[in-house]
Amino acid sequence: MNIILGSDNLKNMEEKNITLELDTFNVARADGPVTAYCLLSIEDIPLPELPEVENHIKLHSEFVKSYKKGDKDFCNALGGILKQKFNGKLTEFYVNSISRLNESKGEWNHVIDKI
Repeated sequence: MNIILGSDNLKNMEEKNITLELDTFNVARADGPVTAYCLLSIEDIPLPELPEVENHIKLHSEFVKSYKKGDKDFCNALGGILKQKFNGKLTEFYVNSISRLNESKGEWNHVIDKI
């Protein structure tokens, strides 16, 4: 799995890879927040999971949307399902995202300031 920063850097990579949005970071040198994406190749997906990979991609997208909104209940439920998908390569992402969300106090901001 590779990590790509910024959607501009995804050009031509989406044709041969699965691209999944991850976190968004405030970066001092950037013109604003930068989003990180992971690239998964077909080799990253176990054969038995291939028939469901499109569904897993949609569920991941729903997780990210709910995470940005701060929907703790939905993210906890969906993250539990998704942790073992994509050959477990995104387990740490789901665990860390849910942890940040559950530990948040007050107004939720999904953009990470620590980088």
